Amino acid sequence: MRNSWTSIVIRTTGSAALALGLMVALAALLGGGAAAASSAMVGSAVVLMFLMSLVLFALAQHYRPEWGPMVLLAAFIAKVALIGGTLLLAPIPHWLDTVWTAVTVVVLLFVWQAMLVLGVWKMRATVEQ
Repeated sequence: MRNSWTSIVIRTTGSAALALGLMVALAALLGGGAAAASSAMVGSAVVLMFLMSLVLFALAQHYRPEWGPMVLLAAFIAKVALIGGTLLLAPIPHWLDTVWTAVTVVVLLFVWQAMLVLGVWKMRATVEQ
């Protein structure tokens, strides 16, 4: 089971990193330097947060499989609190391109979730009752 989760972590992170690179390049071509910087900064934070939660889940599945769902829930709550706190407390830089930031986040979330679903689907893990 560990190798399966490890490969899912690697595949989803690699796909998200590739999508981020493409979004930064597209933002640079169409929107300029500020759009590319916005896309890179926020996109990297999204990839890092999802990678951390997926690594924690993979570790939980390896050592204590029954803790997996709770680890995902705790990671989700921590991500929401971190993002919410950042949005409320941190000033928005004047150079931040909000359109490219939003587009990059939506694309990364879609790619990450699609790769995660495909990876888990291919695992064909049995569900115990």
